[in-house]
Amino acid sequence: MRSWPGWLAVGLSFYFSCHPREKALVQAVHYVGDTVCQRCHADIFAAYASSWKSRSLLPITPSLPRIEDFTQPAVYDPHSRFYYRAAWEGDSLYLYEYRLDKNDTVYLRRERRDYAIGSGHQTRSYLLLRNGFLYEAPLTWYARAGRWDLSPGYHDGHNSRFSREIQPSCLACHASGTQPVPRTYNQYVQVGGPLGCEACHGPGSAHV
Repeated sequence: MRSWPGWLAVGLSFYFSCHPREKALVQAVHYVGDTVCQRCHADIFAAYASSWKSRSLLPITPSLPRIEDFTQPAVYDPHSRFYYRAAWEGDSLYLYEYRLDKNDTVYLRRERRDYAIGSGHQTRSYLLLRNGFLYEAPLTWYARAGRWDLSPGYHDGHNSRFSREIQPSCLACHASGTQPVPRTYNQYVQVGGPLGCEACHGPGSAHV
C-alpha cells in the first residue's frame, strides 16, 4: 500500500505534467538579494536597515558597532574554574579563557572571534569559524543588563567552551545567504549575513 508521501509525489507529478508553466516557474525560483528588493521598496528597506534585525549576524570587523563595555572584570565560571574576558587587539576581537592559581596564570587560551550573532538589543554572542566549521564562544554581552556573562546554556556546569557546533537550524533565524556543506553538521561554504527581505518572504525572483 502506497504511503501518503508516495501519493503526494504521484499527485504532484500529474499536476506538473498538466501545468508545465508552473513546473518551470518552481524550478526557476531563486534568491535575488536585498538590493533588488530595495529598487521598488526603498522606504521599507530603509526602515528595515535601521532596525535591530538588520544586525542579526555581522562579521567582526573594525566597523562593528562596539556596544559592549570592555572595562568590566572577567567572568568566572565556578564549575570549570575558568575566567573569560574579551578584548580588541588591532582590527580583531579576541576571547581569553584562563585559569588562575592564586595570582599566577596556569592556563591560557586566546581565540579570535569572527561573527557577532544577535542584534545587540537583548544580547550579542560570538561565533568562531575554524577551517569552515562554525562554533559558539562561551562569553556573551547581555545588553539589557549591561554586563558580560557566560553564553546562554553554558551555566550550571554546562560550559561546552569552544565546542558547541552551530548548525544550519541555528542560523535559520539569524542569517540570510547561508550555504552549509551537504552531509556535515556545522561546516559552511558561506556563513551568510544578517536577515534580509527574502529570509521571511522567500526567494524573490518570481515577484521581481
